[in-house]
Amino acid sequence: MPQPDGPTIIQTSPADISDERIKTNITDFDGDALSNILFLSGGLKTFNWRDSHGSDETHLGWNTHTGFIAQTLLASSDNSVKRLVHTPVDDSDMTERDNYYLDYKGITAQLVRAVALLEARIAELENAQ
Repeated sequence: MPQPDGPTIIQTSPADISDERIKTNITDFDGDALSNILFLSGGLKTFNWRDSHGSDETHLGWNTHTGFIAQTLLASSDNSVKRLVHTPVDDSDMTERDNYYLDYKGITAQLVRAVALLEARIAELENAQ
């Protein structure tokens, strides 16, 4: 949804469709969630949005945001990290008006897996004592 003098903001519902009947090519996650989360944590940034004209004047300047920079994730050698970045067109066709998008739901899913892995490690260490 276009915002006056600001970036285009894509808004989604806090509840997303996750119905197996409308999914295809379902496979187990093939990445190392814990390594991916450690990679992401190194790229956590704070920032302000530029105005719609691309100047350094900030849009909603009173708000400092926390998040990731999509181009940082694209630099990863791990495809399970790169898959978190989406574009409206092929990378080779990107223009100054096109933006990269992050799949924060995918990041959340990897966080769930990473927590489960850490919990298993903790249990193993507790049982070894």
